[in-house]
Amino acid sequence: GLPAPSGLITIGDMILTREQHHELYGAGVGEGAGDGIGDGAGDGVQALDQSESNILAFSPGMEDRKYRWPNHQVFYYFENNVHESLKTRVRQTLRNLRKKLDGCIDFQEQYRWSHSIKIRHVNGCVSTLGYVTNPNMGLAYGCGAREIEHEFLHSL
Repeated sequence: GLPAPSGLITIGDMILTREQHHELYGAGVGEGAGDGIGDGAGDGVQALDQSESNILAFSPGMEDRKYRWPNHQVFYYFENNVHESLKTRVRQTLRNLRKKLDGCIDFQEQYRWSHSIKIRHVNGCVSTLGYVTNPNMGLAYGCGAREIEHEFLHSL
């Protein structure tokens, strides 16, 4: 896996902070560390069981306003290992997603501060939820518009 801050928990293709997990499930999380981005082998990220995954599948999401992006602006940037073809798919997908959302969310490609989504090339797809410190998104080269949109919706 890739080195990153401790205390993150993966459920399916979502990465939650311990606080988010507690808000959704209550206490009782094992010790985990990592950024949720990687192959899961030895990266220290706490993976949760199927019952927790099933509960989250029917969740309305993170309702607390602190997880909403300020001024309806989502900032993102690409790690150096992301191929130009994937960058192009992400940019096009976000233009289309902005239209689908009637322009209420503006996606901007630039590093602004520790709240910009860092997009990495990985095997599979995964994303942190909402507006959090050091948000991450992992996308495989084979990800199409549907998968990219899905991961960005997690980040909202």
